Amino acid sequence: MALDIPARFRTEPARILLWLIGNLDFLSIFEHLCAMKKTSSILLRARVEAARYQKAKQVFERLGMKTSDAINIFLAQVALRDDLPFSVTAHPERLQSDEEQAKAWNLAFGEY
Repeated sequence: MALDIPARFRTEPARILLWLIGNLDFLSIFEHLCAMKKTSSILLRARVEAARYQKAKQVFERLGMKTSDAINIFLAQVALRDDLPFSVTAHPERLQSDEEQAKAWNLAFGEY
């Protein structure tokens, strides 16, 4: 039986139990607790620029996430795709040519 336990309740076993008690009957709780597998985890350390970290941390906080949540999402996407979830290149494609950008600017703000 798979349950969609909200993220805020997944941080501690006691909170999981409180959520289960509020949302399931006793037999379902027992079955779920018996089926739960303890997942192993590792401590990941990385050296990053302080300013980059702080800016990213602000974005994560605005999204209601911790940095570790974002890293886990990134790693899950890499594992799922067997690749990076975005392209990495030294020569990115331009989103618009100069002429297309000038035309869009003129349409939005009028001729210069």
